[in-house]
Amino acid sequence: MAVTRACLIALVVALAVVEAAAGAAAGTSEQRRRQVRSLLKRLNKNPLASIQMHPSYHPEGLSDDSNIAPHPITQTWHQNGCKCPPNTIPIRRTKEEDVLRASSIRRYGKKRPRSIPNFFSVDDPNKLNVTIGHQHAIAYTPKARYYGTKTSINLWQPTIGRAKDFSLAQLWISGGSYSGNDLNTIEAGWQDPKGGNWWLKVGNHTLGYWPSTIFSYLQISASYVMWGGEVYSPYADQTSTDMGSGHFPGEGLSKASYIRNIQVVDPFNKLSSPNVLGLGNKQPNCYNVESSTNSVNWGTYIFYGGPGKNPSCP
Repeated sequence: MAVTRACLIALVVALAVVEAAAGAAAGTSEQRRRQVRSLLKRLNKNPLASIQMHPSYHPEGLSDDSNIAPHPITQTWHQNGCKCPPNTIPIRRTKEEDVLRASSIRRYGKKRPRSIPNFFSVDDPNKLNVTIGHQHAIAYTPKARYYGTKTSINLWQPTIGRAKDFSLAQLWISGGSYSGNDLNTIEAGWQDPKGGNWWLKVGNHTLGYWPSTIFSYLQISASYVMWGGEVYSPYADQTSTDMGSGHFPGEGLSKASYIRNIQVVDPFNKLSSPNVLGLGNKQPNCYNVESSTNSVNWGTYIFYGGPGKNPSCP
């Protein structure tokens, strides 16, 4: 009986430990869900919100579109008969399962500095701050004060090598520290010198703005502006995902992707072409970038892109 009783006591103790652990896990899970719900309340605003304001300043050379009849922008989801009312834009609502998939609720939706291209570590090119899996071919300005940019981006339909890869063309406006966690970046827009807001305009459409209050460094100005392409693949080997058209910049017009008429907004609220552009790419045999100037109709421009994996890019 002594042995049986000892086993029974051990079993009761073990069950108590399991129940305590399960209770702690349930408490942790419920606390996490409360944090998620609190975040969703902040992220998901009213189903319909109109932007009732316009920039108080426009950079010299960039027109005020408030009295211009907008040209329609057609998107795939319009095919189902869905449309947004005037002065509104479509934004996908964040769901609970989206946040629960994130490793950290506090950092949900935020990029880490290592995912932003940093080609400014000129002392040691081997220490360029770019996350593994991300490849870039970009042009960038010298460090200075910038208040926006204007450019024309040539778009293609790149071939995506594998699931979870992506390829994009964009511009970056950045300020702050790449070495810490206080790096501010946005991907399009110009800054309103009065309010400090950063506005996004596509064609004749003013789509909206990033409030100055969400930034630290970018409340004043940006330090760098970058333009170009990015490819990401989570796989260990080289991807065959195209950047841009999949052609190298040396193949030129009608084959390579380009970004032309590159301009920045200076401290005097004027648009001007940057005098100097740095070029950044870590694997030029995979993806590359070239820059030049044409005073007729292209201004300052870049050709960029590449096919990724090829005999010279194993």
